[in-house]
Amino acid sequence: QPRMMPDDTIMVTDVRIKRTIRDYARDVKGETLFVDFGENGSPTTADGKAKEAGTYSDDRKIGEWTGYHSNGHVSHQHTFVNGIHVGLETFWDENGQRLLETTYNSEGKEDGVRIIWNSKGQILSRNHFSNGEQWGLQEYFYSDGTKSEQYEIHNGIISDKYEKWYANGKRA
Repeated sequence: QPRMMPDDTIMVTDVRIKRTIRDYARDVKGETLFVDFGENGSPTTADGKAKEAGTYSDDRKIGEWTGYHSNGHVSHQHTFVNGIHVGLETFWDENGQRLLETTYNSEGKEDGVRIIWNSKGQILSRNHFSNGEQWGLQEYFYSDGTKSEQYEIHNGIISDKYEKWYANGKRA
């Protein structure tokens, strides 16, 4: 779980999608296109609940799925293959600022680099994953972009290369 500074309280990994009205349309392949419209006919409800659009096949998510903020801007995008979360996943705030980017392998496990930004565009964390487990260099930053700590993880164990810095840049 990524660490957040008190002034950067984003919870992009805890996004909850609440569906109220569902509209379906069948295409010629028998796949179901899912679009979740709010009361005002836009991809969101008047009270700001995020909504999604994407495709189901045999009751499994397939292809690109897109979620929306109450102002209509994209909140997240991700891809599914036979119901498995694969490829790049990105989250944005209401103003279009990227907040999180990570990649999933063909088994639906994080694999590669996960980056989390604050609403000002500063990186808060950069974590490396291998098949769903943190692996390699893990970096955390203060909200102004200066590094707060870094360490390496191999086989689930933090190496002795742990380093920490105060907000003023001095080593702890």
